[in-house]
Amino acid sequence: MNQSSKILFISYKGSMYRYFQDIKRNTMFDSTVMSFFPFIFFKLGRTDLTQAEIQKGISFELARKKRKYFYIKYFWPFYEAFLHILFVIYYRRFTYVISKRMPDLICIWNGHRLPEYAIKLIAKKNNIRLAFFENGLLPDSTTVDPNGVNDLNSVPREKEFYENYVPSGKNLNFEIQQRAAIKSKKRYSKSPELYEDLPEKFIYVPFQVNHDSQVLLNSPRVNSMGELFQWLDYSIKKIEDKDLFFVIKEHPSDSTKFKHLHKVNERILFRNFDSKDLIEKSLATLTLNSTVGLESLILGKKLILLGESCFKIEGITRSPESRDQLVECINSIDSWELDLGQIGKYLDYLNEIYCIQQSWRNPSEQHFESLEQRFKKIIYS
Repeated sequence: MNQSSKILFISYKGSMYRYFQDIKRNTMFDSTVMSFFPFIFFKLGRTDLTQAEIQKGISFELARKKRKYFYIKYFWPFYEAFLHILFVIYYRRFTYVISKRMPDLICIWNGHRLPEYAIKLIAKKNNIRLAFFENGLLPDSTTVDPNGVNDLNSVPREKEFYENYVPSGKNLNFEIQQRAAIKSKKRYSKSPELYEDLPEKFIYVPFQVNHDSQVLLNSPRVNSMGELFQWLDYSIKKIEDKDLFFVIKEHPSDSTKFKHLHKVNERILFRNFDSKDLIEKSLATLTLNSTVGLESLILGKKLILLGESCFKIEGITRSPESRDQLVECINSIDSWELDLGQIGKYLDYLNEIYCIQQSWRNPSEQHFESLEQRFKKIIYS
């Protein structure tokens, strides 16, 4: 390993920043950890930024805030102008920082937010490699990917890849983690109506965070939880089995409350039971691209995807592209045979090759050793 290779870690202050400092202390690279604080160390003057690059750089942050604070009507032109200025400041600052250090690798979290997008753009223009961090696809794991996260990641999508993959025999033993409700939703999530009996036959539909990148960027057909509910409402009226229900669980980390939808359709129920329980008792899981979908594969359940995802693979999931195709998919659900062998190989690949073992929140010596190998592979590939 070339210990002189330079790695630059950049993040917001907080738990990820402390994790990056831990990596610096526990790996054998010439590493620097910086925060995103934008208002120091940047050069004034002209940049090589185009208006198109700025607009693309701020688009996700603007869309995310509009989705989260939809009730603010006249503020957005001012906020867009502010983001425009802030993006240029981030770009100037990190152009200056990166030109002074010229790292071999830049590590950032996720890659979609304003400062991260500026850094991605600078790295691309200077041919500097990137590593994107994110919560792991599998329980108790971490994602570190040179291409990006979620649908942008480097997980193979070809059915043939998994047909030819030979597992090493590493033990697959996952514990499905439950997510705690955020403070603003704790009382709401304990409402008695959310714990009424489940129907005998249902498809489980986990709602996602309405302003998350998975919804805004990776779901071109169904772009909000409101739209997802409309798809369900349309489908439930047309499916052949009148004893079949949809059971929705609202995301515990989404501050949006969907109480106004609870009584719209008597066969679309909202419940707040343990997600693992809901997966196991359901006929299938239907999601845009939530990690609950991957948990459903782990538990050997059928999975229907409406968005784009790294587990949208022939033989593993079904992916209807219209409401009528969704109705057809549900009508044929009993005759749909799961290819457990291919699903097993897919999970084996994630477990043995793709995922960095252990969550970034609780890293061990083995975790840092795996990171060293991943960094080396990215830098020298």
